[in-house]
Amino acid sequence: MKEYLSLLKRKNNQQGVALVIVLVVLVVVSILCLSITAFAANNMKWSSIERKNQSTYYIAESGITYKMNEIQRTISGLTPGSNMNQYFTNAEVLLKLDQLVSIPGGIFEDSFGQSPIGKVKITKASTYNSNSNTRNYLMTSIGAIDNQSRTVEKPFSITWSSGANVKGILNAGVFANEKIEMPDGGPTINGDVGTNSSKTNSIVLGGAANITGNIYVGPNSKSDVVSNSTSNRIKTPVPVPETKFIMPDFPASNPIGVNKASINQSSGTTPITMDQNFYYSSITLAKGATLNINIGNVDRSIVVDQLDLPYGIINIIGTGKLKIYVNNQFTMSSSSRINSEDKTNQLEIFYRGTNSINVGGNTKVYGSLFVQKADVNITNGAGFQGHIVSLGKNLTFSGGTVVNIRMVYAPNATISFSNGANLSGAVIANTVRVSGASVINYGMPNIDDLSFFETSGQNATVNIESTLAVREK
Repeated sequence: MKEYLSLLKRKNNQQGVALVIVLVVLVVVSILCLSITAFAANNMKWSSIERKNQSTYYIAESGITYKMNEIQRTISGLTPGSNMNQYFTNAEVLLKLDQLVSIPGGIFEDSFGQSPIGKVKITKASTYNSNSNTRNYLMTSIGAIDNQSRTVEKPFSITWSSGANVKGILNAGVFANEKIEMPDGGPTINGDVGTNSSKTNSIVLGGAANITGNIYVGPNSKSDVVSNSTSNRIKTPVPVPETKFIMPDFPASNPIGVNKASINQSSGTTPITMDQNFYYSSITLAKGATLNINIGNVDRSIVVDQLDLPYGIINIIGTGKLKIYVNNQFTMSSSSRINSEDKTNQLEIFYRGTNSINVGGNTKVYGSLFVQKADVNITNGAGFQGHIVSLGKNLTFSGGTVVNIRMVYAPNATISFSNGANLSGAVIANTVRVSGASVINYGMPNIDDLSFFETSGQNATVNIESTLAVREK
């Protein structure tokens, strides 16, 4: 019994339990504390990473802002000049195209005890067009802190706009850089004439020459700048400041066109529907052959190596503008015709060949012509309605030709009117010769729809467009 009571006493003794409980609680609390501490530390780590991540974005975005401000400052200070392609060449040097450029130190404040890094690169956008006066670019900016970085990009464009004051030269019926000759046959110019030259006999007038307007001559001219001042209605020459001629840029390359089979048509009518630009190695239209080109309401281009119209007719169907690029040879004769009178503003022809353009024999062209280097001869009653712009050396109008040119602009050329040629509009050249009862009737031509001067100017302007938002790459 005594042993039983001793055993029961030992069984009911709970001394030391509290210590165990305390130890258990302490372990649990410690685990919880460690977990909370680890969680807090991990949370702080991720918060730091997120803050760095956000900071790198803002650094990248700030790099865009910094670089755009720099572009506005440097590009706007670049003289636009008179040559679009040269301007963009110079501008892209300033843009440091395709170079990864670091943003200068000190632009960004230190973050997390480290100096942020910003780098910017400018490339040509996928929509970049080397023939356009608006060039599209893409700016990519990288912001980095420690081993984290983010990249953003922003598209922008630079537009070069012609400030060419060609109309300033068009205030005269005839304006020459060097010389005007009206030697014989009673030629007439109904309107003003002018020259940049101050040399003796810069304006040569025969006894029957007739100028109904004023004569303007180069600065510091003397009385001998005009010969034969007894000619009919020759007024006292008026010195004016030298006028700068503008050299338009002939297209550096042709548009890309879908390769089509050559057209060699001797009769009948062939319709063509243009849903895109076309290329032909040759188009030949003989007597009675007609080509109807439907361009719809959009602008289209045809590139052709050889365009030969001994008798044929080309009609433009639709309201868009058709541009024809002739590479090697362009001939018209007999009663051939391109376009119709009511659609003159819808046709522009670009000729880059070296063979002379010969238009004669009652042919008709209703559109504007841009010649890169060849001579142009419009003779024997041919009719031409539109503008002629030439970078060549010689243009000839003769033999009863009736031309509603609007404007003949050939700064390098000698232009001759003879044998009763009749022109309405304005003539600008290096030298102009009018003879044989030929008549030039001045009228201010409208060149607002003419694309030839869109890429040239003396007082061109530049616009930098960056309205599109920054986006993350």
